[in-house]
Amino acid sequence: MKMKKKIVIMGFLLMVLCNVTACTQLKTAKEMEPVTEMEAEVNIVMQNAKIQR
Repeated sequence: MKMKKKIVIMGFLLMVLCNVTACTQLKTAKEMEPVTEMEAEVNIVMQNAKIQR
């Protein structure tokens, strides 16, 4: 039971961390070129997928 709770907390922290990095990436992407927020988000997701592979 304790182990499961730890995993949930770790997952939550990871999610928050990803959101924070995504937000900063979105801001820099917006400054570089005027793309829509959705496009920027998709680009970030694609980049993250490439990194994880």
